[in-house]
Amino acid sequence: MTKNTKIYQDLLEYRSIQKYLEKAIGKKKSKVGQNLSFQEKIESINLVAYLRGIKVFFEYSKLFENPSDIIDFWKKNRDNENEIDKLEQEIENYPTWLMTKKGLSESTAITYQTHIRGFLTNNNIRLTFKNYEPKTIKRKLQNKLGITYDEMKSFAQKVKEFISDFDLKFLTEFMHRTGLAFREIADLTFGDLRSKNYDTDDYILLAGFREKTSVDYANFISPDFKPMVLAFLKKYSDKKDSDKLFGNDTKVAYNSLNRMFNTAYKKCAEAYFPRFLDVKTPKGNLKKLFSLHSFRAVFKSACDKVRVIPEYRDLFIAHKSDKMINYDLLPIDELIENYKSVENELFGTKKQDNDTIEQVFEILKELVMNSGKRKALFRKYNENSEIDMDLELRGAIFLESFKQQIISDIKKEISKELDEIIKEKIANLSLKDLLSSL
Repeated sequence: MTKNTKIYQDLLEYRSIQKYLEKAIGKKKSKVGQNLSFQEKIESINLVAYLRGIKVFFEYSKLFENPSDIIDFWKKNRDNENEIDKLEQEIENYPTWLMTKKGLSESTAITYQTHIRGFLTNNNIRLTFKNYEPKTIKRKLQNKLGITYDEMKSFAQKVKEFISDFDLKFLTEFMHRTGLAFREIADLTFGDLRSKNYDTDDYILLAGFREKTSVDYANFISPDFKPMVLAFLKKYSDKKDSDKLFGNDTKVAYNSLNRMFNTAYKKCAEAYFPRFLDVKTPKGNLKKLFSLHSFRAVFKSACDKVRVIPEYRDLFIAHKSDKMINYDLLPIDELIENYKSVENELFGTKKQDNDTIEQVFEILKELVMNSGKRKALFRKYNENSEIDMDLELRGAIFLESFKQQIISDIKKEISKELDEIIKEKIANLSLKDLLSSL
């Protein structure tokens, strides 16, 4: 047992801490041996980077003595806003205490706060902090490179001009439109794409139900992605339904496509952003701001590396959770009908003539991505149901209704499964078993 492990041994006894670290290990799985025990894996990572802020938090907190206290508090009070506000306040005031009582720098204090927030998130405790910009406060202290988010977004569009290979063009568009990683796309088969109905004019790419992602309900509205999908299917019409999109060896496919992407990147930088080729970092020159891998997340990892301050960056990132098993292309008409039916049921009014379909979806897209705003609007409606029903408020109520319907459907499925299990158990009981249970 290492010195670090001994220091944090008391925390490692809690299942909630183990769950938090399992997620951390998952992010480092390429560096951690697959055949190691959990304890051995723990010793192979730097626990200080994950647990120091949590350990000190319980020294600071007036509400909680250990991780189980937080979990129990959340289970008991998750629907009690006044109590949850106390938890939020504890965490919001944590950096100030660290700086005044412990003499830590602002950067280190924010890092410690990130530890406790990561613990909460990995245990499915979702909080919306007032006046808190996750992942950006620390960067504001360190941003010295002068690269703006708008420049990064511009590069995202410009680099496509230098991609000539059709497979790479299709892949980058798929990544950019859906937020899926290369492996997730490469694991799709031609049968997956061919099974969709591409007869309607417009589509919205809607992910299946997931426990939590940065984008709650939909990824991106993609009306101009359809022609590229059809062209890709036409080019490979001879492929079997069971064939993967870029070949069965995902690693070989990635290396080949990545080399072509690197060439396009260099040409784009030379033509439009020559200073990007000579970016200075603490470790020297950074030859590339981002790779094909980080391209799918609108340069999330690149932003981390060069300390770019991106406004609303996380709104563009969609991660697939373990519970998300499929992606479906749904006709926009179908989603519009859902919207209209809920709208009429709630308000008994028709959509105003000047509220075009485009306006509806622009507002829905913003509300889908900005959960804080959506919840605030919904709370405002609950506090005063007589307020004016503008399109934005109706959209927020529609999305909350949509979410509750998904939850209701899942509960029904679970209930059906339980009923079947109970029936099966009872059917297999003997008369003796039944009498003995009375």
